[in-house]
Amino acid sequence: MKSGKTEQKDFFITTPFEFRAGLPVLEVQINGMKGNFLFDTGAPNIISLEFAKKLSLTTKAKGNVRDSGGNTSADQKYVSLSNVKIGSVNFLNTGAIVQDLSSSDVMECIKLDGIIGANLMKEAFWKIDYKNQTITLTDNISKLDISSDYEVLKFNPKISSTPLISLLVNGTEINNITFDTGSNGEITLPKKFYHQLKKEDVNLNSTFTKGSNTYGVSGIAKSDTTYYAKSKSLRIGDTSFNGKIIQFRGYSNIVGTGFLKNFNIILDWRNNQIFLKKIENYDYDSIEDFGFKPNLKDNKLLVGVIFNNSSSYGKLETGDEILEINKTDFTKFSKFDFCELINNGNWEYEKSGKIKIKVKRDKEIFIYDIRKLEVLK
Repeated sequence: MKSGKTEQKDFFITTPFEFRAGLPVLEVQINGMKGNFLFDTGAPNIISLEFAKKLSLTTKAKGNVRDSGGNTSADQKYVSLSNVKIGSVNFLNTGAIVQDLSSSDVMECIKLDGIIGANLMKEAFWKIDYKNQTITLTDNISKLDISSDYEVLKFNPKISSTPLISLLVNGTEINNITFDTGSNGEITLPKKFYHQLKKEDVNLNSTFTKGSNTYGVSGIAKSDTTYYAKSKSLRIGDTSFNGKIIQFRGYSNIVGTGFLKNFNIILDWRNNQIFLKKIENYDYDSIEDFGFKPNLKDNKLLVGVIFNNSSSYGKLETGDEILEINKTDFTKFSKFDFCELINNGNWEYEKSGKIKIKVKRDKEIFIYDIRKLEVLK
């Protein structure tokens, strides 16, 4: 994980990426073979099983790997990649983990051949431009023209070089938070900090869900209680926010692209610092929702999570099979249909203020009228 270098010197390359399910995916060549790779600061290099077979890679070691959803994959193979080409820059002899990405429905939807991770990224300076969907890499940070309107954020790297940052929530410092371009979530912190904030402020404005509809590379996250709290103050580096919602979950400690896409980002592993320039206002300050989120299992659309103070609470249950919403039939819902919705983020029913939903629970059929409510404001 610590090995690697660039073949070229004095380079400055800009390459495009596309958003898939809200995540940056770019074309990369591994040992001369092209593939689609997630640009993920929150992970090391990962090669899918199928892509690894094409490359005939030699196993260097084995170990256990845990993903962001709390799932652990045992006996994973570690390999060395002799050449990873991004744009016209060759990264030589970087480490990678071989994983079965098809075990995660969302990863399969994104159609990834792997992940470009922080252990490779550390060998260059990077600029992520979410608005124009480009990534620039160079060996000289001065070429990135860091203007005075960039804020500086220091980080500590993990063994895999993933950046860990600190932030302040309501004046409480929280450390070792993953700066994660490979998560399409917002800011999600360990659950213990929710209880700490609640203890300090009994009137903390919050709600919660039970269940799961988030995914890591090894599949859907473990079922959990997720809290959503309205922070009075949030500070990341030199940047302050008021009244923003933060999520708290047992298996996550990340700042994801839901937050990061509002900035231009420059990554500097030489000095362990990140530069942030605001390009859009971060507006996650309320949640209006029908109170449930779906997931897919065995080609069936299920109720994954339910908000406790929503119109769905007391009606729907996690695990209910969704048969119909507003006369749209989901009984023949395929993985292809699910992938289309995941990649485009376009559930038609969410445009309404009220829905009629038909679900199957055990062998019984239930029909409910559900209203969209502001579950946190």
